[in-house]
Amino acid sequence: MKTLLPHLGLARTVIVSNVWLLEDGEGRRFLIDTGYPLERRALLRHLARAGVRSRGDLTAILLTHGHSDHAGNAGFLRERFAVDVYCHEQEADALCGLASRPRLGGRGALLPHEVLCRIEDRWPARTPIDEVFTQGAFRWGFHALEVGGHTPGSVLFWHEPTATLFTGDSL
Repeated sequence: MKTLLPHLGLARTVIVSNVWLLEDGEGRRFLIDTGYPLERRALLRHLARAGVRSRGDLTAILLTHGHSDHAGNAGFLRERFAVDVYCHEQEADALCGLASRPRLGGRGALLPHEVLCRIEDRWPARTPIDEVFTQGAFRWGFHALEVGGHTPGSVLFWHEPTATLFTGDSL
C-alpha cells in the first residue's frame, strides 16, 4: 500500500476501483471496499506489505456499495481474515443473494463500460453481511452519508478522528 498520510494506504495496483486501508492510530485497521475479484492477488500482496497477513489483522471491512468492483473480494477476505463485513441496510439483501439488482448492461454504454456492466449482471458480488448501518454516526468514528443514484445504499464514509472522506464511486 502506498501511504498517502500516516494513517492511510491505497492499493495502487488494484486498478478497477480504489481500495483503502485506514489505520486509526488505536491499533485498528479498516478496509474500505475490496476491489474486483480478478485483482485479488494484487490486493493480497498490498495487504501483506501493509502488515495484514492473518486472522485478526483487520478490524472491519466497510463497503461503500455492493457492485463487484467494490465488494467483489469481501466474502473471500471475510473468511481469510475472520473479519466482519458492514454495508448499508439497502445493500445487504443484494449482497447476500436474497434480492437482485437492476440490470446494468444493454443500455448503450461505450464498449469497455458495457463489458463491465454485463460482467456485473452475470456475476454480482456476493458476501455474508455481519452488520448493516444507516445514515449517520456508525462506530469507530465513522459516519455514513447516503448518496443516491448509484445503488440504493451507496454511501460516503467520513472518519472523523482522521478527517478522511471515502467516496466509492461518488464525487
